Amino acid sequence: MTATRLTGSDGEPALAILGPQATALVKELDRIFTGWGLADGAEEISAPPLFPVTDLEKFDVYTNFPHLAWVAGSLELTDDRFKPVAGKFGPGAVTEARYGLPHATCYGAYLFHEGG
Repeated sequence: MTATRLTGSDGEPALAILGPQATALVKELDRIFTGWGLADGAEEISAPPLFPVTDLEKFDVYTNFPHLAWVAGSLELTDDRFKPVAGKFGPGAVTEARYGLPHATCYGAYLFHEGG
């Protein structure tokens, strides 16, 4: 059984799908680290997987880490010219990218406590 499967655009191995053993390890490490925080009085929060670009701009994400920037927008698929071709959406298919994928977990915590 494969421990990890790599997948990605254009056949490049960019994204990992963890197998059962690697998933169990990640969960166990998360349990341990979370336990340390809870034992010290920390409280858990759950942040969304995407944040508004305006929130991520507060941390200079797009200036300091442009190589890690991923943004998302909705798709304009009202006619066939905007359908994916060869695994890609062409120019004009993606509307304004108003959401970004944070590359660090701490951004959610900072935003949660912002102004508090």
